[in-house]
Amino acid sequence: MPSVLNLKFRHFNKCVKHRYAVYSVFECLLSKISSTLPDPIKSFTSPIEKHIPASFAFVVVNHENDILYYKYYAEEHISEFFPPELKAISLKNITEFKRVNKIELDDITSYSPYYCAFCREFFNANSISVRHHSHDSNCVLGLAHQLCNFYIKKTFFIPVHNSRNYNTYLLLKYPPPYIDKGINITPVNIEKITMFTLDILKYLDFYRFFGCILGCIG
Repeated sequence: MPSVLNLKFRHFNKCVKHRYAVYSVFECLLSKISSTLPDPIKSFTSPIEKHIPASFAFVVVNHENDILYYKYYAEEHISEFFPPELKAISLKNITEFKRVNKIELDDITSYSPYYCAFCREFFNANSISVRHHSHDSNCVLGLAHQLCNFYIKKTFFIPVHNSRNYNTYLLLKYPPPYIDKGINITPVNIEKITMFTLDILKYLDFYRFFGCILGCIG
């Protein structure tokens, strides 16, 4: 066994910003539940209220945090309207992903010629460096190791944040009729999930990956 263990991050493709992202939230009304009185001799859990989805809101932003679209909806069966509404907006944005911009050969963008734009390690005599061209514009983001540049691939999905635990529970408990045909779930255990994918959308919650409380971010 080595005497010194080094932990090194290699998935630099996970650090690249998505071109679009969605932030969503659900609100519920509490409906009283009438039931028979349980046996007081035994331990029991008695539900007293039912959470009924009453409204949702979402906002679509780009990688520069510009608001592109927002929607608020309050009605019955709102969980059936949320995925189709979000999918329709997302499909318009996905078409922008598929456009390939021409590489600017005479690029004058300022970037460092000494280190990789992704792993931040300095180039040495044996390094093969290449120019990394932005997938969404005609500019060069910087020089990168050939291998680092190879792993930076264009993603064709849109993350939907704030979709863990409570909000996810509502979506899966009151799904639209077609949701079971194309849903992929990444579970934590039999009760919780990390994320689920539906069509071109990945429902997740990035807050769970922070190493500090939200108050220290600002």
